[in-house]
Amino acid sequence: EFLNIESDTIITKIVVYNITGIPVIDKTGCNDYSITLNVSHFSPGLYIARIYFSDGEIVTSRFVKKQ
Repeated sequence: EFLNIESDTIITKIVVYNITGIPVIDKTGCNDYSITLNVSHFSPGLYIARIYFSDGEIVTSRFVKKQ
């Protein structure tokens, strides 16, 4: 299972947090328009992805990992 993130702006960093706020992925130095993260090892539940862009914008998005 994978999480695909695509943007018109370069993605520089992605941090994924579990529902308790603990970072489970911290991927820096991405520098690409498209990133794929392997989430197959995640437990089922709600996660929050904070995505950092080269223009300084930060976007927060939620996703649910199902079994």
